Amino acid sequence: KCFLTLTGALRLSYGGALSGPAGTGKTETVKDLAKAVGVACVVFNCSADFDCNLTARLFSGLAQTGAWSCLDEFNRMDVEVLSVVAQQMRSVQTAAHAGLEEFEFEGREIRLNKRFAVFASMNPDYSGRSDLPENLKSLFRPVAMVAPDLARIAEVTLFASGFRTAESLAKKLVTVFEAAATQLSQQPHYDFDMRTVKSVLARAASLKEKSWNSSDEEFLLLTALKAATLPRLVEADETPFLGLLADAFPDSSVASAQSLQLKKAIEAEMRKRDMLVTEGMVAKAMQLHETQNARTGVMLVGAPGTGKTSCISVLAAATEAAWQTSSSLDPSEETEGESEQESERQRLSTGKGCAPTRIVRISPKALDLAALFGEANEATNEWADGLIGVEVRRAAQEPGRKWLVFDGPVDASWAENLNSALDDNQVLCLASGERTKISPALTFMFETDSAASASPATISRCGIVFFENKERREVEAVVHSWAQHLERKFPQASNLRRWTLEICREALPFIEKECTEAVPSLDATLVSTVCNVTSACLLDERVFSGEDEQREALLAAMFWTSAVVWGLGGHLAEEGRAKLSRFLLPRLRAKCAEVGELGENVDLFAVYVHPESLSFAPLSSLLTPRLPPTPRSISGKDNRSEAAREGEEGDDAGEETSEQRDEEARRMGRPTREGFKWEICGQSLYEIFIPTEQTVAEKIFLDQLFSVRQRIQHSPPFLSLPRS
Repeated sequence: KCFLTLTGALRLSYGGALSGPAGTGKTETVKDLAKAVGVACVVFNCSADFDCNLTARLFSGLAQTGAWSCLDEFNRMDVEVLSVVAQQMRSVQTAAHAGLEEFEFEGREIRLNKRFAVFASMNPDYSGRSDLPENLKSLFRPVAMVAPDLARIAEVTLFASGFRTAESLAKKLVTVFEAAATQLSQQPHYDFDMRTVKSVLARAASLKEKSWNSSDEEFLLLTALKAATLPRLVEADETPFLGLLADAFPDSSVASAQSLQLKKAIEAEMRKRDMLVTEGMVAKAMQLHETQNARTGVMLVGAPGTGKTSCISVLAAATEAAWQTSSSLDPSEETEGESEQESERQRLSTGKGCAPTRIVRISPKALDLAALFGEANEATNEWADGLIGVEVRRAAQEPGRKWLVFDGPVDASWAENLNSALDDNQVLCLASGERTKISPALTFMFETDSAASASPATISRCGIVFFENKERREVEAVVHSWAQHLERKFPQASNLRRWTLEICREALPFIEKECTEAVPSLDATLVSTVCNVTSACLLDERVFSGEDEQREALLAAMFWTSAVVWGLGGHLAEEGRAKLSRFLLPRLRAKCAEVGELGENVDLFAVYVHPESLSFAPLSSLLTPRLPPTPRSISGKDNRSEAAREGEEGDDAGEETSEQRDEEARRMGRPTREGFKWEICGQSLYEIFIPTEQTVAEKIFLDQLFSVRQRIQHSPPFLSLPRS
């Protein structure tokens, strides 16, 4: 019906406007019709950056060559540009209706090839779309695309791939996806429509090609179905989905098809990086490997600290190690899955999924669209390339794999500009009119905490690998990696791994239930801060020179105590800090003897480590030099005579309180106790400060700049912090 409607519109020199949800075959229908009639079809992915000059050049070329064009995401262009496009198209269609061989277009005479045609595909209900002007709607014949017949498409594809029982297998495949869409939980990154079905069919065809003599076709389809779907599922949906597979394929077991060679390389790389080798992380790395081999775009979805970045870097290094050792693989080496070793050899020999792999990271929300995709200078009309266009061309020229990683939220404002690069067209369309072919060695990776802001069109074009938020396991992995690295350089820190795990298991639930967070933070982030602060202190050669091990072991425990206090409580409001201080005090006394000398009501956030005296000193001593930095000033133990104490009390009677002195210091821009807290905590670290006073923020910032300038003999630029 769609073919008949479009050919009828062509007979009258009109275009066709196909609208419908993502994955309903709008673009592929136009391409297939062009192939049937023997006409070249140029697919162009439209965006809000397109202007009328680009469309004029496009229509001029199409009119003279007689080619077709499918303008994908046509309604993403601005309404003003669409109005001009309507005038341009009407000019060409009027000349075609009149049977002219030449006509005037945009101020110059051009020849007209009557085979010229323009089609548009649209997703009307997605964000960032415009309604077509009425004068433009009249130039297109509207066609509504409904849900495709998945069973028929799967059957034909399986038959073409050599499956003998394609009809029954297609019905089972569609049944599984229909049940998954209704019975599994609703997640923004779930997609069980046409593009996911095509991904499964492509994997099944690849397995059939490598195992052409296998008679167990259900096993091949089941393996492909599991490999394409399991990585995107949340943990709660994995068991129900495996149950659906067991119901649809009762005579076949759900087997694993993993390469032992690559699996061993991943585990070895994790140990090399002092990472905790877990079955879950290894499985995610294997899933990422298979997904990026099957899809041009891969979306890694999971909360911060769940291992997305580590998984990417580990897999890149592991594939390089597997590539280097692939020539020496023993043909008899055991693998999990039929003919998987042969598949791995072929993949590595062709360069698909093998190393060396170059990773380029981009923070898309830190750049505007012009920096990402390029723009034309309004004065000179000269095109300036964006970062993505440069990297895509470089990937086609350089050997080896390249992973372009977009680290940050994925939203339609920029991600949909990559739609034509992520789908079967494999072309990056820029606002300059350039169409760059995507190299098979290039993979687009989107590293994000949620796919809620991504459009269905983007999600359907990407393979999804979901990282479950298992906070307890993540805390153990952070502590393990940190302790392995630290103990090699600082043997006195052998107890810190156990102490950190014990304290965190008790303190993290307490913080979640009893304390108010100024900035919401994940458990793994807090523990990582504890580890980073401890490392920064223990690796300071000015304090730890290795000459007195007993002294340095005591200092290590004291600095670790301070790191625990600030790492777990630095993001809390004042009331939460007070609660956490009371909670930690008895527990830290059992770890560090010096904490036991502090008073019962001491504020752990008001003391710092004084290495010269091997004790904790009050922060107030930094502002009142007459108070000695010894434990006596905060423990309550004072051996002075009663007369001396009375005399000092008499001297202090007329003095201001500490809060009043701090307020006066803030007003005058002088150091305060709060400022010294942040300054001590921030030594040698990069932290995010949320001070209650702007003057404190400015002082800390400038002090850090002066400190850096003294250490590296460089004068950094000065910035002015706004007071708003």
